[in-house]
Amino acid sequence: ALGSKMQNIVTLNDEDAKRAIRTLKKLDAGRATFLPITTIKGRKLDEKGLDDCYGYIGVASELCECDEKYNNIKSSLLGKIVVVEDLNCAATIAKKYGYRFMIVTLDGQVINAGGSFTGGSMNKKSGLLSRETEIASLKKKASELLKKAEDAKAEFVKSQEAYGQCEAQLLGARADLSLAQQQLIKVQTEYTACTNELNNLKETVADINNEINDSTHKIENYKATQKEAKLILEQYSAQIEKIDSQINTLSGDKELLTQKREDLSSKLQDIRLQIVTKQKDIETLKAEIEVAKVSGSNQDLHVLELNAEIEAIIENNANLELKINNTQNTINSLRAKVNESNALIESTNTKRDELEKRTVELRQIERDKNSERELASNEYSRLEERKVNLQKQFDDIIAKLWDEYELTRSEAQKQAVEIEDLVAAKSRLAQLKQQIKSLGNVNVSAIEEYKEVSERYEFMKTQVADVENSKKEIERLINDLTKQMKEVFIESFAEINKNFTATFKELFGGGTASLELSDPENILTSGIDIVVHPPGKIVVHLEALSGGEKALVAIALYFAILKVRPAPFCVMDEIEAALDEVNVDRFAQYLRNLTDSTQFILITHRRGTMEEADVLYGVTMQNEGISKLLELRTTEVAEKLGLKAN
Repeated sequence: ALGSKMQNIVTLNDEDAKRAIRTLKKLDAGRATFLPITTIKGRKLDEKGLDDCYGYIGVASELCECDEKYNNIKSSLLGKIVVVEDLNCAATIAKKYGYRFMIVTLDGQVINAGGSFTGGSMNKKSGLLSRETEIASLKKKASELLKKAEDAKAEFVKSQEAYGQCEAQLLGARADLSLAQQQLIKVQTEYTACTNELNNLKETVADINNEINDSTHKIENYKATQKEAKLILEQYSAQIEKIDSQINTLSGDKELLTQKREDLSSKLQDIRLQIVTKQKDIETLKAEIEVAKVSGSNQDLHVLELNAEIEAIIENNANLELKINNTQNTINSLRAKVNESNALIESTNTKRDELEKRTVELRQIERDKNSERELASNEYSRLEERKVNLQKQFDDIIAKLWDEYELTRSEAQKQAVEIEDLVAAKSRLAQLKQQIKSLGNVNVSAIEEYKEVSERYEFMKTQVADVENSKKEIERLINDLTKQMKEVFIESFAEINKNFTATFKELFGGGTASLELSDPENILTSGIDIVVHPPGKIVVHLEALSGGEKALVAIALYFAILKVRPAPFCVMDEIEAALDEVNVDRFAQYLRNLTDSTQFILITHRRGTMEEADVLYGVTMQNEGISKLLELRTTEVAEKLGLKAN
């Protein structure tokens, strides 16, 4: 709220202030504002309704406390400043009271008297007397912070190096672990392949053994069949020999013997056939036995080969088991190494976590130190800016001394005279300034400005006269045009009304019709009333007419207008669609009477209209998507048919 007034210096009286000013001037120690207790008068803000405003807290002088002897100074500085809650409330109150006093919010935003806004972030400010000490302390603090930042940076670099070494060790352990895992997977894959191959060989051996057993069983069956066939052959041979002996011993009747012989021969033949059959069976069995023997020998060879393969497989299995045992030992050693590596990784991770935690702490310390350094740098920059501003003020004073009095500082010091009576000198100075002020501002370019303004005035005066003359001329033209429009309108309206009456009677076959102005006093803005009475009807409103009658009234009005202002050609689109056949004929015949001055093009579906037409055009679509235009001239048709053309 106070801004630069915070640096004002309170004195007991004006003499103390004057002595202090002389001291500052003598020592060339800058400028300061002094508040003598005896001369400062308090002031208080007096605005009605301010207490009822939303967000209003109070007047700043009433919110502060001080010794009673300083009340006038407090009122002088803060008596015209209002404190509110936020910037929105401040803007509302300032606008309501016309920006007549300063308003300050609780967070330090300011609306100055006159309407200017001051705000933003707040920086800590130091007084003029403590600025040098504060700068020195800030520089010392900044150097300490820089030293701490350097130490923290060096420690951070060391931590990063240690962290890098741990990372390298961890990567090496991970590489060893990955290699061991790859070897383990490779050994496991080989072990699985050997196991699968052993199982396949065992299945093959089992199949071969089954095949050997089947072949042996078949050989035994064939041998048993061969023995049975031999026994049957021996039995038949014995029977043959017995029969031959019976034939030789018997001496019976020849025929009987012959018959018996034939019978026996027949039986013998049968027996021989059976023997031949049995021999064939025996030969077949022998061939099968031979085949079985050959197959058995082959099977024996196969068995020997399989046994050799089995022995090789067993030997290979033994080698594989030995290799598996070696691999298992390698896996166990690798697992031990993996466990050691995992333990090392765990310890490395723990150490890395500790280092990361320490790194985070160091980074936090570094950020804190950077923040402190930035704050110190900002404060140093602010002080430098303040120094520049003060130097600028000093330079402005020196420049003002030169501009107003054309004196340098040294010349002014040489010419400076000590004033004995400061009050009288101030009074004399104020009197001289008042006399200079009463003279007013001297405008050295007043003559040129007067000449320029005079020329501009004459030019504008001429322009205004031209505009007024143009306005009068335009108003006269408007009046003439309005008069002519009224005359033309009245004349045309009368003609249209006359033609409308005649056309209506012709189309309706009687009745009355007329056009009337609803406001005869204002012809150009008046509406037009249509009054019609068809034959045999009393019509109060047009809505009482049928659709065909309304259409015929509109056609009559249109024909009446055409009679007054004939058009070169006219296109009508089914305007007679609502008419009955009789009225269509009347319409077509009346339209024929108007063809001397106007060419009509009609779009219609009514027969009566088409009968009065000179040329008929029709559009057909014989093929899909292809339109064809047909033309028919009624005069040519009438000539061909021997009819009299209209």
